[in-house]
Amino acid sequence: FPDRDIDPETNEIAYSIHAPQYYSWVKPWNEKRNYSRDPEYLAFKDQLSENIFKHMERFGFDLKPNTMSFETSTSLTNRRFNISPQGSAYGIYHSIQYTGARALSGRTKIDNLFVTGQNTLFPGIMAASIAGLRTTGFIIGIKDHIADIRKFMD
Repeated sequence: FPDRDIDPETNEIAYSIHAPQYYSWVKPWNEKRNYSRDPEYLAFKDQLSENIFKHMERFGFDLKPNTMSFETSTSLTNRRFNISPQGSAYGIYHSIQYTGARALSGRTKIDNLFVTGQNTLFPGIMAASIAGLRTTGFIIGIKDHIADIRKFMD
């Protein structure tokens, strides 16, 4: 919320970590109706979370002991909530085959119609931001756009 008040005295912040996960890792619970309560599935999610926290430590982030609470979801969670094939994020199948030269172009054959958002270059939140920058660059010129961003960052 752009108008939210943040207490300047607080030392608590919310954060989100997004990490890829092979669908084959959750396949044993694929057909189970109540997989989310299965002790083995819960243990799998705990181990997944532990691995992510350990990975973040490699970059100097001591998150786990400083985290009050966290939730871990898998592709089964995505599948349950957005009914996407194999629980792919955002309901779209992601593959390395759809990135780079095979990615969707932001330009279309229709004047002033552009395609932007996640999965036009590669999947995810960061990709949506980059796609938005690229599309803006198509409209106003990428060099000027990058220059304006640099001025803002300085």
